[in-house]
Amino acid sequence: MREFSFRDMGSLIALGEYAAYGSLGHHGFLRGAFIRGWMAKLAHTSIYHGFLKGGAGWLADDLRRVIRPTIVLD
Repeated sequence: MREFSFRDMGSLIALGEYAAYGSLGHHGFLRGAFIRGWMAKLAHTSIYHGFLKGGAGWLADDLRRVIRPTIVLD
């Protein structure tokens, strides 16, 4: 067996629709950077749904917010 060598590929976490945070690993583009907000949400969506399908879902959610009024309980 080969000796184990850990490669930090980073991590992403999405907290519902509220926030997203990510730490990029030490390999690849933007080594060791910290991302948050819409950029982290886009990265998370791209990983789990693919870039096109995730982007289409994101656009649909934004359009749904514009079309449907917010509920106000007074």
